[in-house]
Amino acid sequence: MRRGIRNTIAAVVLSAVALGGVALPASAVSSSSSAKLPGTGAVIQANVWLCNTWLTSCGFQTSAKALKSGKAYKVSKIRNTADFNAWGIGTVTVGAVTVAGTSGSARNLVWTNYKTWISDHSGSASATWSIVALGLCSGAYAEVSGVRASSSACVGV
Repeated sequence: MRRGIRNTIAAVVLSAVALGGVALPASAVSSSSSAKLPGTGAVIQANVWLCNTWLTSCGFQTSAKALKSGKAYKVSKIRNTADFNAWGIGTVTVGAVTVAGTSGSARNLVWTNYKTWISDHSGSASATWSIVALGLCSGAYAEVSGVRASSSACVGV
């Protein structure tokens, strides 16, 4: 009799997890990369952070930063590109943007700022049950005094 009760409880818990009723512990992966802005002593840095334990949604952050001696360095133009990659059959939705189709499909979000040191994205991506993996790359691009540089960092790809 006890075995039957345990199996019933296990089935209820698994059903709740499958329906998204139980949250899993927060876990994330991150990466960072930088490249020199020639002749300025500054660097352009790409940063990415993505949860790696999720049922139906996953938090993310990407950024492009211009830094000199570890401090903000104002540039003419700075752009951050968040490039999502989904594996499986189904969809991943980020705000109003949907990554759909087969394995390896990708979608970019682009944000450009002027006369500042940072450009970034953050939010939550929602996935259908048939998406088995989600990857994210952050692209960083900056221009100052005719000098250009770019860098990228990826997780889960």
